[in-house]
Amino acid sequence: MSRIVKAGPGLHIGDHVLAQTIDRDRIVSSSPNVIDGHRLKTVRIAGKTLAVGEELKAASCACDNRLDISWLKFAAEQYHISPKIEDYVLLSVPIVVATFPNRNHDAFPYEEITKWRSPVGRVAFQTFISKPAHRDHDNQDDTKAKGVIFDASLEKHFGQWHIVILKGFDRTKDKKLAEQVQQKNRVGHSMGALVEKTECSLPHCRFVSDGVSTCEHIAGGAGKGQIIRGHLVYELLRDWVMVESSSVADPASATALSDYFVNA
Repeated sequence: MSRIVKAGPGLHIGDHVLAQTIDRDRIVSSSPNVIDGHRLKTVRIAGKTLAVGEELKAASCACDNRLDISWLKFAAEQYHISPKIEDYVLLSVPIVVATFPNRNHDAFPYEEITKWRSPVGRVAFQTFISKPAHRDHDNQDDTKAKGVIFDASLEKHFGQWHIVILKGFDRTKDKKLAEQVQQKNRVGHSMGALVEKTECSLPHCRFVSDGVSTCEHIAGGAGKGQIIRGHLVYELLRDWVMVESSSVADPASATALSDYFVNA
């Protein structure tokens, strides 16, 4: 049974990120990692529509200061957002850390993050690309999207592999939210995924759930976080695809940031 899961206190899954709690003395890059779409140009190269600009150097997802946005006009129709890159405020967010369980006691194993997803023809971490960006996980209706995720990459930060996304918020859809993001008055981020299976972390169990039943250790989620035989009880998430990323006002943990990268 597939299920939509999302980040948040008391919910099943999620990596939240928040900038204000990071020690600013450990900042590596002192330049805000927010890109104003007005500073990007749209060009056609080899039949593709590309966003081009020096500002994309701040977004490690983009290659050679170019970002393929050939698909944006089609996504814009579905999400009721702008098809023009200049209408967006873009930012990079290390949204998921690989392997280690988050505060909701769920983990994205590295082998799952890098697994090929045949139905969508992409590596798992790339399933973020072209998915909607929402506010506070109001994600049941695509047309409520506040923007879109332009790219995703796998990078090492804090000594660990992270999925880093380049997401954009549309000024024409929600001007206030876009301004809050651009001015760093709203820097929390979260994600949502469609998960097919979960696996108990205990070496002597490894029960695989399809969402209908769980082992006695997971106990429908109530058992996560306990220590049994010296091992933390959490769920390893299997066979998932990402479905959205949200701007959130009240993140639960601070594992990465939307405006700066730091050394751990």
